[in-house]
Amino acid sequence: MITTIQACEERLERIQPIVKEFDAVVHIDRKRINSFESFKDMLDIEFDDYRFHLQDDVILATDLKLYLPKLIEFMKYRNMHVLSLFCPVRRSISVAYFTGMRVTEYYNYLCNIATLFSKDFINMLKLHVNSSKERYADDIFVEEVLNKTRTVAYVHLPTLAQHDTSVESLNGHNSSKSFMRTNLFEKDFIVEMNKYDNNDTSM
Repeated sequence: MITTIQACEERLERIQPIVKEFDAVVHIDRKRINSFESFKDMLDIEFDDYRFHLQDDVILATDLKLYLPKLIEFMKYRNMHVLSLFCPVRRSISVAYFTGMRVTEYYNYLCNIATLFSKDFINMLKLHVNSSKERYADDIFVEEVLNKTRTVAYVHLPTLAQHDTSVESLNGHNSSKSFMRTNLFEKDFIVEMNKYDNNDTSM
């Protein structure tokens, strides 16, 4: 697995703790066109099996690195290709959370803030990137390919990532800060789970 961060130069200092903890590959968006172009460039990053894609305005749950191998094993077992650790407020997903579900389907995928992609799905993105009608937003491009390939995206509950809307948007995406945050984020979920599971981070 590789961890990658889609970043702007102004936020490099902010993401240094994540870079260090996850040994992340940072892609600096020097073109400054839009998120789609930056994401498109990142499709050429080489990796073996799974890619953990992050954006530079993410807040991550404590000890997430310890939990990622279990998430990947779960994805392999369930033949999942896209597992988001963040989603904005959605009624159906909130219902799934409050009924105790750990993972649920993520219809109308939105926000590439923290997502695990399989190599197979990255290859699907590569296949469709030049013919895509989307030329502005990276998450809308992902949703387009999900629909074209009939691939189902999922989201982990609780969410293990939060959008830091205190960071000023460089593309004007923070106009609705409440929409771009989730009420299902549990920063200490993994820490608390380990207290009761004898450090077993299984799903």
